[in-house]
Amino acid sequence: MTRDITIAACLALSLLVPVDAAMAETNARTSCIADWSDAATVVLKENLLPANNVHALVKQRHDGDLVRIVLCRDGKRFVYRIHLRRPAGQIVTQVLDARTALQVGTKSTAHSSIPAR
Repeated sequence: MTRDITIAACLALSLLVPVDAAMAETNARTSCIADWSDAATVVLKENLLPANNVHALVKQRHDGDLVRIVLCRDGKRFVYRIHLRRPAGQIVTQVLDARTALQVGTKSTAHSSIPAR
């Protein structure tokens, strides 16, 4: 009986986490820097736009609240992953080139697990 409940619980949880093959591929070739003290060193060394400049540009270009900025290495280039909460609550993740701030990708989700800060 307990085994059946455990299997049912695992199945239910697996349905809550959709697997997106394209995102899995992107994540396999992308590594992000979790600690901003480490990211600051990379920004200086690689001559990237500082996050505060990117933050200002994003606020000028887009409606909504900036939730998070993450510096990532995507193949041979560095990118900023920008998570925005639109006025209607939709989360949009944009990928900007870290040297030019030009948009190189986007993804929208109807609901978000990214908390506002």
